[in-house]
Amino acid sequence: MATYAGAILWSQFRTHLFSIQVTRTRARLIRWDREGAVVTSSFTFAEEPYLVEFVKRYGDAVPEDRGHGRCVEEVEDAAVVNKVREALQGHLNLTGRVYQFTFPNERDRNSPAIYYGIAVPSKGTACPTGRSTRGFIVVDVKAI
Repeated sequence: MATYAGAILWSQFRTHLFSIQVTRTRARLIRWDREGAVVTSSFTFAEEPYLVEFVKRYGDAVPEDRGHGRCVEEVEDAAVVNKVREALQGHLNLTGRVYQFTFPNERDRNSPAIYYGIAVPSKGTACPTGRSTRGFIVVDVKAI
């Protein structure tokens, strides 16, 4: 399970994720993040309401509560993608996806710092813990 959790955390921009372990008539809920996992006690899912309640709440949760990162989004606007590729031309293989990175701006707290970038090819690890650092070549939104 740790290998699957690590693969998801490495391949997606997530802060955490949830999984459910089912063994015959019993289940456990697991919350994975970069520091490890929190695991519930085993419970009989046919007799206890925990699993149904978890699935219901998860379905109602906003993406951030489900573990989706708020700072990174894939850019789908073709005009923006083309401008970013032009701005980064010559720096790397431009076949990768273009992402928008939005961070708090230390100079102007009223407007976020926005960058666009393309991932630098790298080998990842399926280990769920650690920084999960990825490299990107980026351009400031003001430059495109």
